[in-house]
Amino acid sequence: MASQPVILEPKQTLGMTRFGFRDQFYASQKFFFFCVNGFEFLLPDEVFNSMIEKAKVGNLGMADVEWVQRVQNLFKNLLEKVPLRFMLPTNSIVRYLETGNINLTDFPYQMTIEERKLHIKHILKLIQSNPNITFGVLLPTTEKYSGTNFINLSFNTSYSTGFLKKNIQLIHPDTLPIYFIKNTMLLNSFQAYFDNLTKSKHYKEYTAKELEELYKKYYFLIEFLFKE
Repeated sequence: MASQPVILEPKQTLGMTRFGFRDQFYASQKFFFFCVNGFEFLLPDEVFNSMIEKAKVGNLGMADVEWVQRVQNLFKNLLEKVPLRFMLPTNSIVRYLETGNINLTDFPYQMTIEERKLHIKHILKLIQSNPNITFGVLLPTTEKYSGTNFINLSFNTSYSTGFLKKNIQLIHPDTLPIYFIKNTMLLNSFQAYFDNLTKSKHYKEYTAKELEELYKKYYFLIEFLFKE
């Protein structure tokens, strides 16, 4: 085994090293995110400001203020403007609305109810302003593997590099949560798998207008999920 090439490399973090894996990953013009551990993208500034205040007093794990600000700038300057495809299972959406738990790549954060409300409105606003954002949902199934529903392992790809991410809230603190995909064939296989899922009868994509209509339609249900 020691003599074989590494295809999955476990890591604690993407790192903040200049020209390291994080910079390599985001040096792209399109992305796909299979999000099962909350929805950490398209966050409003209020959430980042709260993270910065927690980081100042050491309440954000390994993340310091510079770390949070760099992620904020990266997401705002890149991910709000380039083509993005998000895929979320419905059960993970409900779990996020109920708990507010997200994994901002490297560290967990629990959004308040007010922050979750701001997040939803901000997502709708950005999808309206960026027509290159595709938002799709995996609906519940009744088939052989319906009980698993991929609820704890995210997949992120920039189509030249990618990684898997475990749910930080559900693993032992000593477990490394991130796995760099080091093999091109394996990365292509993951990408092909999720591309194929977009053709499934259980997958549904929504336009900005449809999402806004869904938000209005299920507003009272969302408010119910927000109740503590």
